[in-house]
Amino acid sequence: MKYLSLIIALFALINPALALEIKLPAETSMYPANANPAYVTTLQKCLICHSADYALYQPHLSEKEWFKITEKMRLSFKAPITQQEASQIAAYLFQAQQDRVRPARQK
Repeated sequence: MKYLSLIIALFALINPALALEIKLPAETSMYPANANPAYVTTLQKCLICHSADYALYQPHLSEKEWFKITEKMRLSFKAPITQQEASQIAAYLFQAQQDRVRPARQK
């Protein structure tokens, strides 16, 4: 099985006409606007690395759990955010996720 992917890769190099081209759709998801002051910070800092959908479709997390994640982004992945911004972004993400779920719960 290891060699199958190698054979396919070599075949694509030998015959580039058979190589596949993959076109991804344009990214259109956005963090929902709200009055939280960290909304703009979230747009500026989080969209650098991943889509809004990636964050907002995570399991429902508490604000403390979101803070752990933003701290991991800051410390482990070197996201360009301060500890204060990590805390503010965590509060925004928690609120945005709650706002996204609330209409479904009101049915």
